[in-house]
Amino acid sequence: MKNSIVSLLVLLIVSSCSSDDVESYDITSYYFTTDSRIILTTEDANNYANIEYGENLVFKYEFIKADNPDIQDDEYSERLIFEIDPLVDNFTYNAEDIMQANAYFNQYCFCADTHSIPINSGTIQGTRLGPDDWLININISFELNGEQQSRSIHKVFSNIAAFKQSY
Repeated sequence: MKNSIVSLLVLLIVSSCSSDDVESYDITSYYFTTDSRIILTTEDANNYANIEYGENLVFKYEFIKADNPDIQDDEYSERLIFEIDPLVDNFTYNAEDIMQANAYFNQYCFCADTHSIPINSGTIQGTRLGPDDWLININISFELNGEQQSRSIHKVFSNIAAFKQSY
């Protein structure tokens, strides 16, 4: 009888542990692609920036918030993309010429459709560190759903092709 009670207690404890207790983490990535360009398409009166085959380098910052399985529709991610001439070793786009970077911000969530927001305020700078790495400094601001937003990023962006080859 005593063994049955102990076995029952152990079984209850083990069964109360859930596989949902696995920790999840936010994911942030910083990379660039060669032979690319940013194309703006219009759908239902909204503009969307897409990365396609082209002649430039396209840089992409992406943030994906960890999903909470206990909250419905809490998924959130965002991305910032911009492009540069592949022949330069450093660049600076500031208030006067930031539109030349063809930079766009997107927010993806269960919220108002924000489409691709053009970046027309701030600074984007970069210095080539080697064939597969750039040091990028971004300080931008933009309006999102009627509120002023900003992003500051100071990171090394790596060539996605070199990253994929390492696996």
